[in-house]
Amino acid sequence: MANLRNKEKEEIVREVLGIQPILIGSFFTLLILSCLLFRHFSLLTCLWAILTGGGLAYGIL
Repeated sequence: MANLRNKEKEEIVREVLGIQPILIGSFFTLLILSCLLFRHFSLLTCLWAILTGGGLAYGIL
């Protein structure tokens, strides 16, 4: 019974780890695109957005 639970946990971890790089990659791509589109924002604002967004993404995932 415990062995079956461990296998289920391993499968869930594999699924999450498989999705994680895609989510982080798309998230950073959106941040970079938004910084390029809204050039009236300063570079510091973009860096702040990327750092906080990256921190949030890391915290959620």
